[in-house]
Amino acid sequence: MTAYEVVLTLRAIVNSQKLLFIAAAVWEILRFTAIFFLFSTQPLIMAHPTEAFNILWFGSVQLVFVAGFTLVGFYPQKYASFVSLLRLGKIIALPTALLVILTGGFASGTQAPSSLIMAYANSLVPVAVFVVDLIVLVLLLRFRPLGEE
Repeated sequence: MTAYEVVLTLRAIVNSQKLLFIAAAVWEILRFTAIFFLFSTQPLIMAHPTEAFNILWFGSVQLVFVAGFTLVGFYPQKYASFVSLLRLGKIIALPTALLVILTGGFASGTQAPSSLIMAYANSLVPVAVFVVDLIVLVLLLRFRPLGEE
């Protein structure tokens, strides 16, 4: 293999890693939005709309993941140490998502969703979040910075 082929291979690896981390950052934005939306449509929030600010405040830390994935995606050598923190966050998020799924999602208790679409969203979104977070965790566990073999 020539030096030029090695450079092309390394460039392809860097570009695929960059794409994966940028996709993970986009996922975190979508994840935050979906979970916030489901919380904000709950009967308590609908009765007292200002409660949505409490949920937003509580969940806003989730957006740090967006910054972490973006920084690792664009500057993998400089921010490779962030990967451990991203892994830890996903490891914590998975059992939490599993608890939400096992307890009936966002529609547990006596409060029933107001529409069929919301009923599906309340049951499917937690499962989808769990599955995608699991995939992201597997990719994070497989990540190795370029100098590490």
